[in-house]
Amino acid sequence: MKSVAALLGIGLLVIVGKAAYGADNPAGEAQSLFEKKCSACHSTSRTTSQKKTAREWERTVLRMKNGYGAPMSDEEARAVIDYLAKNHGE
Repeated sequence: MKSVAALLGIGLLVIVGKAAYGADNPAGEAQSLFEKKCSACHSTSRTTSQKKTAREWERTVLRMKNGYGAPMSDEEARAVIDYLAKNHGE
């Protein structure tokens, strides 16, 4: 009985810990994706110092992906566009 209570307690700590530290943090994942994919060719500070509308970020990211061959899937491009528009948009 004590081992069941201990396991339940550990399980609860894991669940609470994930919630507290944002294990499923799309914004953090998108920022990390941006840093990984875009910094291969650009300094991230150069990119994030620009303020663009969501549509302008979309054009920019898709131009990098489709025109210059930036290695990212359509889903990754959408995540980067959304991240830039939300955090570095006009």
